[in-house]
Amino acid sequence: MIIVVLLACLLLSGCAGLGDWSVPLVEDYAIWRINGYEIVLVQEDNDGSGGQIVIDTYLYRVTWNEEFICVQRTDPPEKDKGLPIVPEVDYYILRVSDGEVFGPYTEAEYRDQCKVLDISDLPDWVYVSDLAP
Repeated sequence: MIIVVLLACLLLSGCAGLGDWSVPLVEDYAIWRINGYEIVLVQEDNDGSGGQIVIDTYLYRVTWNEEFICVQRTDPPEKDKGLPIVPEVDYYILRVSDGEVFGPYTEAEYRDQCKVLDISDLPDWVYVSDLAP
């Protein structure tokens, strides 16, 4: 009986964080899914043990190249509910060379800022959830 209880405890303790993941983007920047309500852009520590949140939750879509990381951020889903089919988003731009973050912007402001920063060669937007390993 003691062995059964110990095995059950070991199995259950391993479940926390099961769906959490991270995806490297460019240089030391990555997207981390901390839990179902927190998906953030992080600048990872050199030793890979942690990182600093650069753009807070909830990342919805992302596009990037070697110079810029652009994200659409929205409010996290309500508990036990998913995101709306078309959530309202704010746009952010991270310049990789110096770590400067621009935003939040509306879509029109984002497009204007892309012109100012001479950003023209970004790939299509990718849903962050599609990046999960």
